[in-house]
Amino acid sequence: VRSKSKSKSKSKSRSRSASKSRSHSNSANMWKYPCAQVSFKTGQSSSSDVLKLTMCQAANGSFPPQLDIASILGVELEKVFEAGKAVSSDATFATTWMTVVVVAFLTENCKEEKDVWELVVEKAQRWLQSNAGFVSFH
Repeated sequence: VRSKSKSKSKSKSRSRSASKSRSHSNSANMWKYPCAQVSFKTGQSSSSDVLKLTMCQAANGSFPPQLDIASILGVELEKVFEAGKAVSSDATFATTWMTVVVVAFLTENCKEEKDVWELVVEKAQRWLQSNAGFVSFH
């Protein structure tokens, strides 16, 4: 169990480092999702962005396509849909694809915030395994 004072000081420290990383140019900090042409802003996510993203998760563990999610990821929602269509043309694939994209974003770009998103990602992975047939994420 962490004390509130330690948690607050960690949060302030993370906020300061997130502010510093925002000063870097977006073009130098782009991550390409390997399956498609979706580019995310990286090194730019703050604790509050990670928390907002985790709060977009549905009760079942999925991440339904939403403008809020795309905004936090720094991509246009239409670009996410286009990239997903390259993988599957199934109309119900949009939620599966958005869930995969969010899991990839959190695990690749927000490693320093793992304590915030770890359980959310585990729930999303369970949803993907049971509903979309995904077996492994490694």
